[in-house]
Amino acid sequence: MIGRNKTPAFAGVQSQEALLPVRFKCLASLPHEGEVIMKRLSLIVVCFLALTKLSAQIVPLYGEVYDEVNNRLLSKQWVSSDGHYRQEVIENGITSIIIYRADTNKFYRLDTQNKTYLVIPMEQLQNANGMLGMKVQESANTTTEFIGNEEVEGKMCDHYRYTTVTTLTNGRTQTTIYDQWLYPPYNTWVRQTVGQFGSDRQILRNVTTGAQPNHLFELPSDYRELSIPGGLFNIFSN
Repeated sequence: MIGRNKTPAFAGVQSQEALLPVRFKCLASLPHEGEVIMKRLSLIVVCFLALTKLSAQIVPLYGEVYDEVNNRLLSKQWVSSDGHYRQEVIENGITSIIIYRADTNKFYRLDTQNKTYLVIPMEQLQNANGMLGMKVQESANTTTEFIGNEEVEGKMCDHYRYTTVTTLTNGRTQTTIYDQWLYPPYNTWVRQTVGQFGSDRQILRNVTTGAQPNHLFELPSDYRELSIPGGLFNIFSN
């Protein structure tokens, strides 16, 4: 049945339109451009979408996202009581950092090697058109299905399934399905599926709740801003 109207949204984002995981997965239907972006975003972007806002109440916490199958650590994540967010991913020995500031409604992608950062407005991440800097998507509609109450590593969760049907400008349609197991005391998910049809699972572990250090959500003073025209495709495909 359709139940409880749980909209999958990023922690701290007040807009109920922030269906970011669904939007990114819609790119899988695109040609080479979509494939390139999906590969680059697999750890850097999809992982920072790891915390789901269940209501206006934000629970400050730290957590680690693991691949549930091979128990591999994917990212470390922090959420502040103000709705700010930080995600760190180590890939090939290089640390990638994403900071979301609720007061600006923007993401900041930090390059720790060159001490630079890119500013990515939230509205650019809400659909494929904004990410590519061109119109490729006509519409997207999401339905929510309440599956039931299930236990995940000792935590009783609400299991939801989200199905999005996207219509592209070339007339094709793309269906994306993914699940989340929401744990109310954390106000976020503790398990979610990823991939176009939820073929992989991520799980949130080692969670500690409480105030998080403010400096984690600030831009380093010795970093300089970069500007790359042409949409997010140019950022992630180089």
